Amino acid sequence: MIKPKPGLTSVPVYGSAYPEASAYPNAVPVKPNAPLTYQILPGQEYVTTGTVPDDYYYAVTFNSSKPDDHTVIRGTTPYYQIVYNHRLFYVKAADVEVKQLR
Repeated sequence: MIKPKPGLTSVPVYGSAYPEASAYPNAVPVKPNAPLTYQILPGQEYVTTGTVPDDYYYAVTFNSSKPDDHTVIRGTTPYYQIVYNHRLFYVKAADVEVKQLR
């Protein structure tokens, strides 16, 4: 289970776990990772399936003819995958605490 870290008024929820902009090579356009309209508020807890890597697979051609085509871009921002409204979403690990179930 995850819950917001103490002191936070809300935790943004993301539809993907894309890397931070600095992880992208110059030839690859940055894939923005804007938060969704959902938020986790203090007192709420959600099931997590665990940590997931932040990565993005860039492939725009079938024959790798563009620079950095067919490249996996990996960042350094850890995310937790959560179950929210019967769907899978992501939250940044820096925003939440993990509560162990007994």
